[in-house]
Amino acid sequence: MKFGGTSLGDALAFQKVAQIIKKYKPELSVIVVSAMSGVTNSLIKASEEAFLGHRRNFEKILKDLKKKHLKVAQRIIKNPLLLNKVDDIIKKKTRELEEILSDIYALRERTLRYLDIVSSYGEEFSSNILSVLLQDQGIKAEQISSENLIVTNEDFGRARPLEKETSRKIKKVLNPLFRKDIIPIVTGFKGATKKGEITTLGRGSSDFSATIIGAVLKAKEIWIWTDVDGIYSADPRLVKDAKIISEISYEEASEMSYFGAKVLHPKTILPAVRKGISISIKNTFNPNFSGTLITRNSKTKPNSKVIKAITSIDNLCLVTVEGMGVMGVTDIAARVFGAVFKAGVSVLMISQASSDHSICFLIKEEDAEKTFKSLKKELRVLQLVTHDINRILVQKRVGIIAVVGAGMKGKYGTAGKVFSVLGKYRINIIAIAQGSSELNISFVVESKDIKRAVKSLHRDLIA
Repeated sequence: MKFGGTSLGDALAFQKVAQIIKKYKPELSVIVVSAMSGVTNSLIKASEEAFLGHRRNFEKILKDLKKKHLKVAQRIIKNPLLLNKVDDIIKKKTRELEEILSDIYALRERTLRYLDIVSSYGEEFSSNILSVLLQDQGIKAEQISSENLIVTNEDFGRARPLEKETSRKIKKVLNPLFRKDIIPIVTGFKGATKKGEITTLGRGSSDFSATIIGAVLKAKEIWIWTDVDGIYSADPRLVKDAKIISEISYEEASEMSYFGAKVLHPKTILPAVRKGISISIKNTFNPNFSGTLITRNSKTKPNSKVIKAITSIDNLCLVTVEGMGVMGVTDIAARVFGAVFKAGVSVLMISQASSDHSICFLIKEEDAEKTFKSLKKELRVLQLVTHDINRILVQKRVGIIAVVGAGMKGKYGTAGKVFSVLGKYRINIIAIAQGSSELNISFVVESKDIKRAVKSLHRDLIA
């Protein structure tokens, strides 16, 4: 089981988590936890303040974080000896953080390596509180820092796990605990290089930590506990009558997480897919609700809708490289995306005209400037000398909408229905893409049209 930040938001939430663990204890092997809600953001802010030379500010953040965690522990842990134990741990971790932030302050150096160390402390606090709370309630539990389990490469900030080394460490550390009937309470989000340097797997990646561990242990199921009842057919903030999807395939869930669904981290599913392990999304605050089951082959009811969900991503920009000379230039796509790679930017969607007259792709709005500069540098000869490229355009304030459903495969007329709805409500489509899997149709609209488009599609095709 993995519990997210909102599932550990305050003292009452910790108690709910403990109740769930007690209920399912005979079936449990490992608990993975995120930092308390908002804590990682505070830690990142503290590192910024240290880098900027604002000692009072980062010390104030640390003081508030220590107070927050001590207050939770004091409210829920009754045994004085155990309370003293967790108080000492919180104070020790705070002192360690202060030393690291003081180094950043003195050196005026805020590298990704430093940021990984600082931002990973939230999970240290929450996992220690939860493990001691369980001990207080008579459950054998032990806190385990995941840098002792997950071995990664040195790509700080978004490290990639090394499969063989990770598998070996997980078995070596956890199997002795299982033999003693001890439940490991593991920090999500982080790992360590072969040299022992702390890394993180990317923001929101505690789900990924859970599926990595679950896959190595060949778990029967992996349960992701959050603050919603499961995966919705659309963002409930945009569509009030969005429904919980009871069962969904790995492929559908992967498409949804990639195209904006907030329930899962995009990398989460892969380890489970490789081992054929089902993932359940469940609500900590409504634990008896069945939630959403993600499995290899989801069962589709005879009269169920072809389209299962509408997802969206906003705050993007559309980059277009166009020109008559693009036709027949064999390496143009390689050069375009090579330039994007050099800028360190991730491409979310690609669309190309069949005439080769233009290539367009979607990136995050925050990456627009460095992408444009990299493209200008890479393509300057084609643009200025041979005139094969007329212009590079950057259109901001756009977003992607994805229509997802395994039932779309081989089903005639689905795309026509989607675009008929958009035409009916006078929503302009800027670009379109559909993969050969036929699991989704994705398209670009202006940001101002996203909410109306999602609501319209959901109302006409799913509700």
